[in-house]
Amino acid sequence: MKIPVLQKNYHVEIIAPGYGGTLEEIEKAAAYVASLGLAPHFPQDIFSPDLFCSNSDEYRAAHLIDALTNPETKAIWALRGGYGTTRIIEFLKKIKPPKIPKLVIGYSDITALHIFLNQEWGWPTLHAPVLAKIEERITSESRAELQKIIFGEKNEVVFASLTPLNIAANRIGEIESSVTGGNMVLVQSSLGTDWQIETKGKILFLEEFGEKAYRVDRIMVQLAQAGIFAKAKAVIFGQFIETESQSIIDKTVTRFARELAIPALSCDKIGHGETNFPLPLGTKARLSFGENISLAVTA
Repeated sequence: MKIPVLQKNYHVEIIAPGYGGTLEEIEKAAAYVASLGLAPHFPQDIFSPDLFCSNSDEYRAAHLIDALTNPETKAIWALRGGYGTTRIIEFLKKIKPPKIPKLVIGYSDITALHIFLNQEWGWPTLHAPVLAKIEERITSESRAELQKIIFGEKNEVVFASLTPLNIAANRIGEIESSVTGGNMVLVQSSLGTDWQIETKGKILFLEEFGEKAYRVDRIMVQLAQAGIFAKAKAVIFGQFIETESQSIIDKTVTRFARELAIPALSCDKIGHGETNFPLPLGTKARLSFGENISLAVTA
């Protein structure tokens, strides 16, 4: 299955399943969506006081379900990440998936939604910038690449700047599968749930932002002990960003990757950084090793 393609004037629902924001922020996001020739929509009461999130669990779940099931909605784009999406996954289990998939865009906390939709509904999704960050913090090159994908101008995304991190990644070969994963903490949050990430035969992608080096190591050790790496065919580490101790984070990821039996590679173009290229999840992917290491993913 491929990523659903948008056309001009398509209805795009802006959601806030995690952290909240301001009306000014969401109106700016809507203006960006409109600048693409799309029709942005969001409820005026999308924000309401809550202990952690943009609104109550019941409201956020109802808004998300309406966006997923409304036949007029062609795409669902997260305003921001933060925390909260895991709290409303249970609500999605009570409904039947629409027959026609919609384009779901986001990253960070939206990883929970990616995992659920990829596994439970069989929908492909797009790991890509959230709307609150896209104009001010994301490079124009990344935005241009995203536009090409959502409008069907590219049917394949190729990452050619992968760096092998262990012996297995230096062997000549090729893996055909699909990519799953996203933000590492959210992948960890899925463990032990009935929507736990399934990595068997998949290419696992992980990225992270703002976590201390020891926490990164601790989470990866937990994922390893839970069999998450052993079941996968390969793992790609995206951006692991720590503003205070970046060199320690890099060493932490490299040391851990070196100990894995499966091919482990790094890609500096996907994650939480200013350079944030879209990565289709749940579509066909081909990971090539040897002289020309690359990841080609169907969009």
